[in-house]
Amino acid sequence: MEQTKKKRILISGSGDSPEYVAAIERAGGIAVAGHLPEDDGNFDGLLLAGGCDVDPARYGETVNGAGKPDPERDALELALIKSFEKQGKPIFGICRGMQIFNVALGGTLIQDLPQTPEHHSSERKVFHEVETVPGSKIAELFGAKFVSNSFHHEAADRLGAGFRVTAKSVPDGVAEAIEHESKPWFAVQFHPERMTPDVPEAADAGVLFSYFLSLCK
Repeated sequence: MEQTKKKRILISGSGDSPEYVAAIERAGGIAVAGHLPEDDGNFDGLLLAGGCDVDPARYGETVNGAGKPDPERDALELALIKSFEKQGKPIFGICRGMQIFNVALGGTLIQDLPQTPEHHSSERKVFHEVETVPGSKIAELFGAKFVSNSFHHEAADRLGAGFRVTAKSVPDGVAEAIEHESKPWFAVQFHPERMTPDVPEAADAGVLFSYFLSLCK
């Protein structure tokens, strides 16, 4: 019997992105990661990883709490999104990845969320409840509610064209997941690559990577 070919995923991140690579490999894919990576046209999907803030100029604003951007990465990822759109291939955004993805489609960002010990935070060990929207893919994967990590200070504000919010943080309603209405595109604000079975405080988010690979035809 012929073996199913493993899906080849391009990861755009801050470096070699070991946690993202491991998550793709656990789901059965092959990951190629790097800072400012090149699309050779032979990838099955694009994963936009976490990292520094998006330059507010990209969505028509001045700095109001955003940190130092990486202009080269912004430009590269905006180009990658266009390239994968032309190829009709899936895209998955995580944290910064959700933010640059939203901006690419004409959306804006909240530049600096209130930081609290138990909610949005710059610390890795922070968790909170998330409510999903009935009928969404994330609700199908996680149910009506689940616990995620929270390691960010920016978030989607006005949504880009075609996106809809499919999960929100409790109790403040910050967008935690968005899904595109017609394309195989979705993104989350939390860090699913860190939500593994050995982290009992949060849901196991391996299902998100398995779902992403299932979209990669």
